[in-house]
Amino acid sequence: DGGQVELDMDAIRHSLMSTDASCRLEAARHCRLLVTTNSDEGIRRLVQGNVVGDLVQVVKVHQFVSIPTLLEVVWTITNVASGTSEHTAAIVQAGGIPALIALLSSQS
Repeated sequence: DGGQVELDMDAIRHSLMSTDASCRLEAARHCRLLVTTNSDEGIRRLVQGNVVGDLVQVVKVHQFVSIPTLLEVVWTITNVASGTSEHTAAIVQAGGIPALIALLSSQS
């Protein structure tokens, strides 16, 4: 079953980086649901599946991303950051703090 988890995370990562806006939104929504309905396990899966860096990357290119997708991604990032210190560190190491500051400082 561990292999299936990795496939799921790989599919999410691929979808988050897709040029298809609806595909990105669906992946972002899936991540948010994962951390809100099964928070500890969901956060662990996103961190171990290396999805956190992709979520931060979406924030870094926020000017090219729909508002609904950004909402889902930022919601997910804040939930991950509220986990254990290891989870928070994953956000920091992925560059999440400067990315979120840039988003909050943007005029768009």
